[in-house]
Amino acid sequence: MAPRGVAGDPKNACRRRGAVAFLDESGFAFRPLALRTWAPRGKTPILVNSERDRRALSAVSAIVWRPKARRARRRFGLYFQLHDDTIKTAQVIGFLRHLLRHVQGPIDLVWDRLGAHRSAETRRFLARHRRLKTHFFPPYAPDTNPDEFVWAHAKKNGLAHYTPDHRSHLRAQVQRVLTQMQPRHNLFAAFIRAAGLSTNMDEGQ
Repeated sequence: MAPRGVAGDPKNACRRRGAVAFLDESGFAFRPLALRTWAPRGKTPILVNSERDRRALSAVSAIVWRPKARRARRRFGLYFQLHDDTIKTAQVIGFLRHLLRHVQGPIDLVWDRLGAHRSAETRRFLARHRRLKTHFFPPYAPDTNPDEFVWAHAKKNGLAHYTPDHRSHLRAQVQRVLTQMQPRHNLFAAFIRAAGLSTNMDEGQ
């Protein structure tokens, strides 16, 4: 079943032997994410960041779930792109082209109501590519999007306390963290369950 309030149903993708893609955008700043950690008494850890550029690195990704894939290793996938600028219509369309190149068959795309997702140019692109069928998450409900957990996991497990010296270093580290996540299909299954989706289709039932 789909999370409450989400248009569409992953079972439709099952019947069409298609895929469900949960898409989301995020940003990565130069200011390090400081989490609770251990240190000798009286010696508070200090994070030093010399980078003056405060522009955030932007990213767009999608967890792709193929509920009826015959092989477990093909059931989940993570696709992403990084950008130095904010995510706008051009970047969204570029990522959709990326998905269409790498994901075969019909795709039920689930995303939020970001302006770039609803722009006239995006709607024209979707009208030309009938393999993509779009659905919207309910407003103000980020926990219903499994892809939100991708960003949370990346920032807490691969980028916490990281202090890049240059924009290129931040980009390389984000690329490395997301690439390392790609083969971890059990992680994506956990994200989908955490978003409230039924798991009885995870095993191809």
